[in-house]
Amino acid sequence: MTSFDIRLPDPRVQIGAPPIAIVSADAHVGLPARDYIPYLDPQYREHAEPWLADVATHHEVAGRCGYPFPQEELEIIDTRRAIRNGGEIGNFDPDRRLREAEADGVVAEFLHPFGNIGSTPFYDVFNSVYSPELRTAGAIAHNRFLVDFCATAPERLLGVHLTYPWPDFEAAADQCRIAREAGARAVVPAQQAGIPGDPCPGFYDPAWDPFWAACQEYDLVVQVHAGWGKPQGMLAGNLKRAFERAEKARESAVSDNKELSSALSEAFDTFAERKALWQLMVGGVFDRFPRLKITFAEIHADWVPGTLAYLDSLSDEFGDLMKERPSDYWVRHCAVGASLMRLTDVDARDAVGKDKIMFGTDYPHMEGSWPNTRDWLRATVSQIPEADARALLGGNAIEWYGLDRDLLERTAMRVGPFPADILGDQTVDPAMLAHFHKRGGIGKREVSLFHDQLVEAVGEDTANARSARGINVG
Repeated sequence: MTSFDIRLPDPRVQIGAPPIAIVSADAHVGLPARDYIPYLDPQYREHAEPWLADVATHHEVAGRCGYPFPQEELEIIDTRRAIRNGGEIGNFDPDRRLREAEADGVVAEFLHPFGNIGSTPFYDVFNSVYSPELRTAGAIAHNRFLVDFCATAPERLLGVHLTYPWPDFEAAADQCRIAREAGARAVVPAQQAGIPGDPCPGFYDPAWDPFWAACQEYDLVVQVHAGWGKPQGMLAGNLKRAFERAEKARESAVSDNKELSSALSEAFDTFAERKALWQLMVGGVFDRFPRLKITFAEIHADWVPGTLAYLDSLSDEFGDLMKERPSDYWVRHCAVGASLMRLTDVDARDAVGKDKIMFGTDYPHMEGSWPNTRDWLRATVSQIPEADARALLGGNAIEWYGLDRDLLERTAMRVGPFPADILGDQTVDPAMLAHFHKRGGIGKREVSLFHDQLVEAVGEDTANARSARGINVG
C-alpha cells in the first residue's frame, strides 16, 4: 500500500480568506537636500548652505550604521534587486514609491519626514540648532513638497504634515487647518528643539491648548515620532552612545553566546519619546480634549504595559491632575505605530491592546522591513491568529485614522499577501533572519523599560505640570 504524507490545513489560517490589507503606520519621504530650496520662501533660501553642511553629518551617521548596505548583505536581502535598482528614489518619486510599496504587499503608508538621503530643512534633530523662524520655514517647505507628492494617490500616500510655528501656538493651530484642507489625517507636533533661551514647553503646559484644540477640531491624529524630545544637534551624539552601549553589551555576552541586537537597533530603544504619554496625562490634556488621538510612531510597543502599570500605581498622587486612571487614557486616546516590529511587540499585543498596535515598514530606512516585508512578517506574526494579524498589519490603522477601507481592501486583492503567504508554518532564510536581528533587533525578547529614568522623569514632569497649571503643591 502506498502511504501519503497528508498535511492538514493550519487552523490559524482561514481557507479562502481574502488578502491582508497592510497599512504602514510609519514610513518616510523627503527630497534630496538641494531640491528643497525651491519650496522654501525666498527670504530663507540664503540660509540653505549652512543647512546643507548638516546633510554631510547625516550621511556620516548613516555610514556608521552600515548604510549603504555592503554587497555581501545585498546578496541576502535584495533578491528582487529593489535596492540595487534604485528603489530608494521612492523617497521623493511617488510613482516609484507606489511600485515599491505594492511589491512589498503594502497598500497605504503614513509618510513622515526624513529619509536616507537628507533631512528636512532646519527642522530635524540631525540638524544644527536653528531658530524657530527657520524651523517653521523648513516645516512649511516640506509640507509643500508633501502635498505635491501625495496628490498622485491621496488615499494611499498619506502625508503627515509638520507644525512648527511656536511660541505662537495659534499659528500652529492654523497649520493644522492647512493640513486638513490638504487632506492630511495626521500631524507632527513641534519638536523640543531646546536652544538656549528658547525652550519649547512640555506637553503638560496649557500653552499647547490651541494646538490640541485644532487637532481635535480637524480630526487630526498627533504623531509623536521617534526623535521627539531630543534637542537639535544631539542625535548624532545619542547614536554614538548607542554604539558604545551595544559594543559593551557585545563584549560582556561573548562568553554566554548570547544573540545580540546591533547598535542600530539599540538606538531605537529610546526613552525621551515616552515622556509625551504622561505629560499629556498630568497636563490634563485628555480631560480638556476628550477626542484627541495620539500615535507613538516608529516606537516599540513593548514598554507600554510596564509604563502604564507604574503610572496606575501613582493614581492617588495624580488626583489633582487627572480625572481617570492612566491606563484608561491609553485605551481612549493612544496607539502605537510599531515600526521595526519585533517579537516583544507581538507578545505584548494583549497587554497593549490588540486594537492599539499598528505595523510600520519604516521605508526607506535601513532598520525597517523594506524590501523584505513579507519575510519580516513571517518572522514576527506567523504564529498568531489571523484576526490578530489583520488588525496589527492594517485593520487598526484603517479604523484609527478613518481610512477608505473599501479602496484599500480592493488594492490588497491586487498586491497584498494572502494569509497563507505569511501566517502558519513559514520558513525564512536564516541569513535573512540574522540580518533582521542586526538591523532591527527582531528577535529581542527583553523589554527596555528604563525604570529608574521612568521614575525620575514622571516625578519631574508631574512637578512641572503642577507649576504650569498653577496647582498649589502644598
